[in-house]
Amino acid sequence: MNFEIIESKQTQPESGNLDLVGICAAEKASADRTARLEKTLKATDEKVESFSEKIEINASPQDVWKLIGRFDEMKWHPALESGKVYQNPEGKTVRELVAKGGSPKFVEQLLHSDAKSITYKMTEGLPASPTATLKVEANPKGGTTVTWSGEMETSKLDAATVKGVKTGVSGFYRAGLESIRTKLEK
Repeated sequence: MNFEIIESKQTQPESGNLDLVGICAAEKASADRTARLEKTLKATDEKVESFSEKIEINASPQDVWKLIGRFDEMKWHPALESGKVYQNPEGKTVRELVAKGGSPKFVEQLLHSDAKSITYKMTEGLPASPTATLKVEANPKGGTTVTWSGEMETSKLDAATVKGVKTGVSGFYRAGLESIRTKLEK
């Protein structure tokens, strides 16, 4: 962590009167620096947990992306029963996913999508709101590497909840990745 060292000098004009404008400006600058420092300290108090699952698939990146590359389509995942995509009131693309058996329901907001990856943030369904990326890359040895990774802010969660969320999300990712391989390596 870096701290800014501030040298403070109060001067008194030759006339003997205090420079009130200068003092007020110095106090405001000091308050601004304090606010920036508090914001930095608050940001560093956040704890972030990361998780990632990866699989090698004997199929081209194009074939893999054709199966998994749409935010509005996750029929390839064995744990999901249904889903729908819509625009939320803020105009963001959101998907609602329902697990087999009707529960739980997950709501995820699309953050970014391109020809190789989809990044989204879960907004409902877990005690934390992980941000995740599903990414496809050509493997230099042939085939495709698919990585599903995420991270979540955990400073407000107890250790058991963090462990449960990580275990559940990693299992969900692993089941999805295995399903992709099974569907494409028939």
